Amino acid sequence: MCLDEKPDFLIKTRNKFLGIEITGHYRERPPETKSPLQQKLNARRKIIDLAKSIYDSKKLPPLFLHVHFNRNYYCRESKIQVVANNIAQLAERSLSRQSSEIVWRPHEIPLQGIDLITVKKRNAGINHWSAPFGSFVPSISPQQIQDVLDDKNVRQTEYRKKCDLTWLVIVMSRFDPSSFSLIPEAALEHLYTHNFDSAFLFFYDYTASQKPPFLLRKL
Repeated sequence: MCLDEKPDFLIKTRNKFLGIEITGHYRERPPETKSPLQQKLNARRKIIDLAKSIYDSKKLPPLFLHVHFNRNYYCRESKIQVVANNIAQLAERSLSRQSSEIVWRPHEIPLQGIDLITVKKRNAGINHWSAPFGSFVPSISPQQIQDVLDDKNVRQTEYRKKCDLTWLVIVMSRFDPSSFSLIPEAALEHLYTHNFDSAFLFFYDYTASQKPPFLLRKL
């Protein structure tokens, strides 16, 4: 087996080469929205990580801190530092409050797009900062799967130059909110159009619940 850019994996069998391309499923694709969910979540993670780093650098007491962003919140890369600085400052100000649990509400937060910041003081241990994200979990549709197949299908000519057989594996992750979707029977029973020898839908799950990839039916 060897790693390769096109396709992702090239496996030599007894008398053939199998090419496996792996791609992710995301609930929002760039053509549909200016700021896909994946980009929004990545920006939030960067903000929280940077804010915590700023706070940690001052050797201050540990906190449980949760930043509740607005559902549609998105921050440009150039603004991440400013937002992180403000969150770190609020965290530091929380230390002067007598209560062990502090709630910062929108009118107290000098930032737009943040609904709530909750802080719990700790006597010992490490800092734990997060940006909880909850949303309705949609079902993946046959059209969404077909869109991914169509996107990868145009590269078949390149793949075939290196291998005799080609597989596509579409990965959906329970642990990534921008990817996690329910898989209805209709999506698994649907007949799809593609030029791969086989195409699979793989749902990355908890170890105890992990299932093999679903083979997508071909027209």
